Amino acid sequence: MLKILMILLLTGCGSFPATQGPFLDPEIREYYYEFIDEANARGHIIEPIPGIISVDRNLPVDAEGICDAVGLTNALDDALMYKITVRPYDAFAGYEFQDDVHKMVVIHELGHCLLGISHTEESCQIMNPATDYFGPECMPYDWDKLYTDMLGERK
Repeated sequence: MLKILMILLLTGCGSFPATQGPFLDPEIREYYYEFIDEANARGHIIEPIPGIISVDRNLPVDAEGICDAVGLTNALDDALMYKITVRPYDAFAGYEFQDDVHKMVVIHELGHCLLGISHTEESCQIMNPATDYFGPECMPYDWDKLYTDMLGERK
């Protein structure tokens, strides 16, 4: 029942076209579009499914961001919709490179939800689940290299 209610809320009882992209919190909108552009440039086809990408302070203590897929069966491709939640920008104020760390968390969750990419244990990689791996030893961030490591070479 909850799944049906969430779908109806997102689709406006059928008035939300299936090909329309997600509702985007203004704070993270630019990261979403950058991710889509980088994925497309590297040959990934991302089918737009309804979703919500928002910010929220009330995440579990051990999470900076969460990807939930509703209607999930065996793979994210089967999801009817998704929800990505990340902490707001000001929650990263303790990090030396606040802008990059916040962006990294958003891109990390997009990797999970939109492409089904798993975690890695390699340091200085977007899909590493620990934000402390993005300290001074990873600086300056080379976003082209980070995207290439995550998504492959540009086509």
